[in-house]
Amino acid sequence: MRSFLLLVLLSLAFSSPAATLRGQVVGPGGDALTGAIVVVQGTSLNAAADAAGHYEIRDVPAGRYAVRASFVGYREAVKSVVVVADATVELDFALQVQAQSLGGVTVMGKLNQEEENASRLSEKTADNIVNIISSRAIERSPDINAANVLTRVSGINIQRSAGSNGAYAVIRGMEPRYNNTLVNGIKIPSPDGQNRFVSLDIVPSDLLKRIEVTKSLVPSLEGDATGGTVNLVMKDAPDTTLFRATASVGYSQIFFDRKYESFSQADIQQKSPGGRYGTDYAATQQDFSRSNLKTVPKQAPPTYLAGLTFGHRYLGNRLGVLVALNTQNQYFGSNGVFNTVATDPQNQPYLVTITAPRTFSNHQINNGLVTHLDFTINERNKIAFDNLLLRSDFSQLESSVDTLLTDQRRGPGTGTINPLLQTHTTRQILENAKFSGRHELASRLLFDWAGVVSVATSNSPDYATLNTDFLLSPTASGQINRSAEFVNTELRVWQHNRDRDYTGLANLAYQTSLLHHALELKVGGLYRAKDRYNLQDEYELRAAQNTNGTKQLFMGIDNAQFAVYTPLGTAGADAANYTAYENIGAGYVQAKWELGPLQVLTGVRLESTQQGFTTVQISPVSTLPSGIAKTYQDFLPSLNLRYTLNEQQNLRFSYFASINRPNYYESVPYRNYTTGIDGNPRLLHATADNLDLRYEIYPTPENYFTVGVFYKRIVNPIELKLEGLTAGQLFRQPQNNPTPATNLGAEVTFTKYVQHFGLSGNYTYTHSVISDHQKVFNDAATGQTYVITQDRPLQSQAAHIVNLSLLFRDKPTGFYAQISYQYTGRILQLVGSNFDYYQRPLSSLALSVDKDITRHFTAFAKLNNLLNTKTVLTVNQSDFVLQQDAFKATYLLGVRYVL
Repeated sequence: MRSFLLLVLLSLAFSSPAATLRGQVVGPGGDALTGAIVVVQGTSLNAAADAAGHYEIRDVPAGRYAVRASFVGYREAVKSVVVVADATVELDFALQVQAQSLGGVTVMGKLNQEEENASRLSEKTADNIVNIISSRAIERSPDINAANVLTRVSGINIQRSAGSNGAYAVIRGMEPRYNNTLVNGIKIPSPDGQNRFVSLDIVPSDLLKRIEVTKSLVPSLEGDATGGTVNLVMKDAPDTTLFRATASVGYSQIFFDRKYESFSQADIQQKSPGGRYGTDYAATQQDFSRSNLKTVPKQAPPTYLAGLTFGHRYLGNRLGVLVALNTQNQYFGSNGVFNTVATDPQNQPYLVTITAPRTFSNHQINNGLVTHLDFTINERNKIAFDNLLLRSDFSQLESSVDTLLTDQRRGPGTGTINPLLQTHTTRQILENAKFSGRHELASRLLFDWAGVVSVATSNSPDYATLNTDFLLSPTASGQINRSAEFVNTELRVWQHNRDRDYTGLANLAYQTSLLHHALELKVGGLYRAKDRYNLQDEYELRAAQNTNGTKQLFMGIDNAQFAVYTPLGTAGADAANYTAYENIGAGYVQAKWELGPLQVLTGVRLESTQQGFTTVQISPVSTLPSGIAKTYQDFLPSLNLRYTLNEQQNLRFSYFASINRPNYYESVPYRNYTTGIDGNPRLLHATADNLDLRYEIYPTPENYFTVGVFYKRIVNPIELKLEGLTAGQLFRQPQNNPTPATNLGAEVTFTKYVQHFGLSGNYTYTHSVISDHQKVFNDAATGQTYVITQDRPLQSQAAHIVNLSLLFRDKPTGFYAQISYQYTGRILQLVGSNFDYYQRPLSSLALSVDKDITRHFTAFAKLNNLLNTKTVLTVNQSDFVLQQDAFKATYLLGVRYVL
């Protein structure tokens, strides 16, 4: 033992005291370069930068060294440093981007795709026109979900429902039907019962590696995206160990000013009476719960968000693993008013017949799980598995008071009053599992493939509506008398749907040369089998009369007595109960030729579609089929040109043909008396020709400027058109417009930094025209109804969209701030029978702040809707308000930990 102690003391006495070398490796914009390698030259000492760009090398002997930092896609940097014994030496590196060109192929290697520099480089070297938002930009923005993030992209506005449950991308003025949503490059099904598109507010932004918005298609991309494609790229395994945790808490201003109205969900039946007991079962009042129609005002709990991400590589870096979890528990709402408007019979422009003040109280829990595995078999073969699981639980209570105005000129507040209470819950689940591989079959032959299973479901049990009524009438003295409140009606609806895809695809690429210029030839194909069903069951309950034949007084929902007017429900006689299928087979050939500064990418895609549905046969549309099948093929050529003016500037041109298939529900021959909509099994898909021209300049990785123009011509565009009158009610039907629609516009994007300050923004102008739309006008003087045609813009299109962000950064202290302003111009929201519904221009302001507390901890704040922007719908383009909703500001404070 003494000999051992003596040996240790002698070793310490004659050894050189060691030091620690540490610092951070960043790009030009201060973004961390995760995985950068720092080497003490002349020794075996080295380290890799972590997720925050930090590195640490221990046990460095005292002396003078040259230290090199390198990262693929960046110029390496070498610094000289003197290491003092028993000291900690700080040494930071700021690397400059350097894309390496090898035979016309841009090599980005391990460039961190979550950083802004990588996004700009990807846009600059892309084969087509794309906009990319990096994970770092998302992290520092005021946004917490994919929908809000997308509003920062040029040419995109978000279409939302009145209660703020549902957010769909409108790209370049093309409504959601003209766009598609991908996860990791593969189209995903929709949990929406009527449409193809996916609500992007259920996707937490913390799960995203980046968002890619493609605005010009190439043959290897699916052709049903006339407006564009939103690709949600999920996080994958890093090159170094990653551990990241985020927690935040917030509140909505609206619940500082009023109570949150909740309802019990404990007694909600998951299945309708017919679903529980059989379609022949005659429902009674006892089969319907009552607690979900009781309002419980309370102080809203705070909103909270939390996320956890872990990534590591095992087996000598051959196996990569990443798991990311995120939860968002949000309370939000709105205050507003909804007016029913008619033509004034005394030659006034408009007349409010019903006014309905209303409030929404919403609770939404979004949970997300991303799982990624990749395994490198050898240098030529790699396989991967990606799984995305999203679950959104949404509950809403709407409280409104419909006032039937008997005499507009006497003023509001007189007439029949109809208090209305609606409660509903919806659970949406979306899962996308992708197994893929990439194989280098020979030195110039690359093969990749993927097999994908995607399932989306939506379940809305017992959508409950309660109506009561009372009367307000004036007295001779000018006072207002209120009558007793009476029981009126109840409506109960159960709805469930499932949309499931099985997708397989494969691509084969061969690199060669032609006339001494690099040429890539690519062929591939895709097959997708989709099956979908929708179940709906609706029950109407009417107030039971008293024994003396008088109306029943409303003494609370527990005491109300109802007779079930439709005891068998509607499941057996509602065309909304349908099954549908869609099989798509596609193949393409594509060539990319590098002619010096000119890159030519061209080819053609062929898509074959088989569609069909079956539904119940109902009256009064019994002449329409209860099942139908159709097949069609589309030949989709495209051409993308990129001319490199110099190392910093590009000029792009693109042409592509595209299609858009009808939404599933539109082809089913249903008749909805509530909305006045008829389905149309004879509906055709739309086709389009698309042109783009864009100039780009990237003077540095963080500064850029682009300007472009686009033109689209859509044949057989689908629009809701007047079908006719039935029992005094107007019905509209989705139909193909007989004349094409045109859509053209211009886009400008830029970012400019001067020392600590930056200005980033974009502007989009869009102008569209569609003709030959039927519109009804009633002539009060003659009693005649006239049908005329008009020219108007496409629905959901805003002529002007502006985004401006003032940026501040102080990299030494880790302080970042962003003030973001958004302006969205007037939007044609809905085409009506007597008039159209326009949304007034919107202006909104948001603020986000990030501040490093320590090396691993960052505090942040996100404040949204600071201007209390209201959504206002008007009659045509007048100032006459149809609908108004105020959401008020939201506040969020949090902390982020990165290992």
